[in-house]
Amino acid sequence: MSLQTGAISAENRQWTGEAGIRGRFRTGPVDHAVAFVATHYAATEPFATAPGARFASSLYAPLLVPRPYQAPAALQLISLSQLQGLAVTDTASILDGRVQLMAGGRFQAVKRDYALPAGGFSSRYDKSAATPMTALIVKPWDRLSLYASYAEGYGFGPSAPVTARNAGASFPPVVTSQIETGAKLDLDRVGVTLAFFEIAQPSGIVDPRTRLFGLNGEQRNQGIDLGLFG
Repeated sequence: MSLQTGAISAENRQWTGEAGIRGRFRTGPVDHAVAFVATHYAATEPFATAPGARFASSLYAPLLVPRPYQAPAALQLISLSQLQGLAVTDTASILDGRVQLMAGGRFQAVKRDYALPAGGFSSRYDKSAATPMTALIVKPWDRLSLYASYAEGYGFGPSAPVTARNAGASFPPVVTSQIETGAKLDLDRVGVTLAFFEIAQPSGIVDPRTRLFGLNGEQRNQGIDLGLFG
């Protein structure tokens, strides 16, 4: 496998804020807990890169190479990112909270520009999407909670690495989905949690033949979480 070293110089400045409101009301035998949350994120990230020497290596015959010494050239790109969102949820419960159903959604607007120091942009996008979220909680016993949930996230897409022919290209936002089921047990002095989860999202890879970076795969994580606390 042919690999390439490189050096990156960057400075990141980030701003974030969140505001929300919560309320409760009742419709017949159903209690409702509603929430509205607005979020804002912005980042400015000027950076420069300097590609280094290429070398051949593999997992079976790894080659140790010295740290790249090339100093990055003058500023190459300025990444300007914004993420704004509005989430609305309603948690409906019956039987004194023994059965709870949460349903809601999030609307997000994602903007990212790669500005050139001399003017203009190498790539840019301004997109938005609405994603759902839902969860069901059942308490057959005061100390035991069983739950299942599904949620989707929407966020910045990946950027092509310096080793790709289309280095620096910014890809549009991607949707990540997560399914989780589990249980929580409260034994006063000790608590136990058990969860099964699966997370799926588009995956960016560099084609070994064309050396072009693209969203040509999917990353899927499956796992089991067991926790003890007290």
